[in-house]
Amino acid sequence: MLARAPRDEDEFRMLAPQLGTVHIYRQGALASTLRELVHLKEPWVEGMRAWVQNKLAVNQRLVDQWTEPDPAAKSRSELFKRSRILWGSKLPDTLGKLEELIAGPFCVGEELCPADYTLGSWLERVVHASGGKVAADGLRAIEHKVGGGFRVGGKIWRWWEEMLGRPGFARTFGVLPPGDGIEAGFDVFERRIQQLTDCVTSSNI
Repeated sequence: MLARAPRDEDEFRMLAPQLGTVHIYRQGALASTLRELVHLKEPWVEGMRAWVQNKLAVNQRLVDQWTEPDPAAKSRSELFKRSRILWGSKLPDTLGKLEELIAGPFCVGEELCPADYTLGSWLERVVHASGGKVAADGLRAIEHKVGGGFRVGGKIWRWWEEMLGRPGFARTFGVLPPGDGIEAGFDVFERRIQQLTDCVTSSNI
């Protein structure tokens, strides 16, 4: 969501060429699929046709949004409003919750667990959407993007530094490096993992 959340016209112009093209091609692929379904008679075809038609309608709205030439269009102002909420409220709130939940140095303590890789994959995308890179100062990009004096918490910074030291982190996000599988069967581990995963996924960003 954040990667498609411009807050003003300048940010929109940076994203629109790529996203407009993506949705135009997607519309063509969906239309092609719908044409192919016309010749099929299997019982599941009607349900599939309805699904594709719905996707066509949704994607057409996105095509219109990203190719709209008028900066004063209502769709543009509504997009900016939603985007400002994501960057200015939802993201800082989510990072604040993560700061509270991380035990340190990793999500549940001294050992890596699956939650660390889930968080790593998500946080890398946030850094990228903020214009940063996976580097020691990567989280600064988030602080700069959010603005208003926002600062990423100390435990998240330490976690980021620890993860940067992992051999595969910068190459394959969300994948356990060979030989580093961590068993996290204790109840406290499972609860912490669930809390962290819920926090990231429920933020919808």
